Amino acid sequence: RIPATGFVRAIAMKVVGGGVGLVCCRLGPPQPVYPPNEIAGRRKAPLPRHGVSTGDPNARYDHFRAPRVDHILREADFDYGTELAQLAATGLPPAGFSPRTPPPPGALALDVDAEGRVRERERIMRLRESCFYQFCCCTCCSDELYKYSPERDDAQERAAAAAHGAFVDEARGTLVVTRHAYRAVVPKNYTTTDQYGHKFAGIGIGAHDVSERGFAVPLRYCRVAAVPAGAVARRPLLLDPKVSYCKVEGSVVVVSCVPTEAASLEVVVACIDVGPAGNAGAFVAAAARAAAAAPPVSAADRAAYDEWFVATLARSGQTKGPGQFRKVVGGLPTGPAAYRSASTDWFGGGATIRELGIRLDSSNVVFQTKRTNPVVFEHVNTGDRLHGIDGRQLPAGGKKAAKALGSPEFWGGSAASGIGAGLFTTQTPVYNPARVYSAPPVDAGVARTATLAAAAPPTIVSAGGLGAVGVADGDVILKAVVNGARVDAAAMDGAAFAAALASAAGSVVLESVLTLR
Repeated sequence: RIPATGFVRAIAMKVVGGGVGLVCCRLGPPQPVYPPNEIAGRRKAPLPRHGVSTGDPNARYDHFRAPRVDHILREADFDYGTELAQLAATGLPPAGFSPRTPPPPGALALDVDAEGRVRERERIMRLRESCFYQFCCCTCCSDELYKYSPERDDAQERAAAAAHGAFVDEARGTLVVTRHAYRAVVPKNYTTTDQYGHKFAGIGIGAHDVSERGFAVPLRYCRVAAVPAGAVARRPLLLDPKVSYCKVEGSVVVVSCVPTEAASLEVVVACIDVGPAGNAGAFVAAAARAAAAAPPVSAADRAAYDEWFVATLARSGQTKGPGQFRKVVGGLPTGPAAYRSASTDWFGGGATIRELGIRLDSSNVVFQTKRTNPVVFEHVNTGDRLHGIDGRQLPAGGKKAAKALGSPEFWGGSAASGIGAGLFTTQTPVYNPARVYSAPPVDAGVARTATLAAAAPPTIVSAGGLGAVGVADGDVILKAVVNGARVDAAAMDGAAFAAALASAAGSVVLESVLTLR
């Protein structure tokens, strides 16, 4: 689920792993979130589309599969993510290539093995048609959606295979990826509320139009790999959880782009399914050989690539899964007077905090939300846990939390009212978009007050004096101007960039800084 932007961004700051910033060096478009496997987990999945009324006022909707943090997805999921991120709107690709550019003579093209993909889809879907299988998995034998249909399934898979292509242009030293418009069946994540006020993230099945997209990137700045399809997210066909753990043959060709040759920061820009008889291995090897022999990139091509890469980077981000994500939600009232109407439950150790529009259980977990507080209702889901407000830790137990909020001692003896921010941990996967910005020039001495992590790329541990120009802890420096010369910081580790700052004189300009704030 993608959070809203604009005003929401100002009041809902995303916090990852206890600190703001990147926790890995691979980004990508938002990815669909699936319900858990019902057989392995023995847990009820979120309600799909219809029948959001459960009849249970204490129901929770916090069961999801943890998403792939490396952003390596199956083809349909990745393409749907590019549509959500509007990656097709990032402008013309480098060197003026069109998505329908044909491979030049002698170029090695990726063979996706369309017939192999069709037969593999048929094989998996046939598995669930046996009476024994459906009896063991409690699958309805009359459910036509989960049965193999040559007219429907063969046509869908052939259309998807024909829409994707890639080739290595050794003469120009580029990798070209093409995608024609097609239609795919994908999971669609949404937020809804049942009759008891439980706000939760649901999952539905729907067909989605995927737009035309293509790009050509210098081989020096891209990385190509083939990953076994079974090792990627186990995408159930048509979202049938009963076959999500079937062994899948074939592979997924993954293309990532980097800002410089030695950079450790990657952005996944393409995932293409390849059938069992495809040439994924040969294609990856050819791309590696061509990259090693590729000529230097001209200044004009480098400028075009930089513009395309930054535009793609700005529409990428990270998806964090259950238990991996903490969020700070602003706009919460502070002071004991604001919480005088909080009441405790007679049984169960919970409490109702009307000012926040939430009900807490005995573990401070939200099990009901109301529209009383629009900000909380927008950003807090059923299953989220409230830890504190304005850095003040709430005691465990809904009753104790409600009493603490209404006492002056919790607020440091102050009776003043105001607006603060609450810390929540969430069980709902959240997409955290990236942003690239430029900081104003600062004196070299001020830049040296910042503390950098030792690993690459240079990551701000403590902003120091750079905080005055908008740089914050966790931000990643991609490009800078030091001593009048442009420095590709993304290709350096923290120690090397700190050494460059140590010898700097005059002003330093952080031209491109990546943040997930």
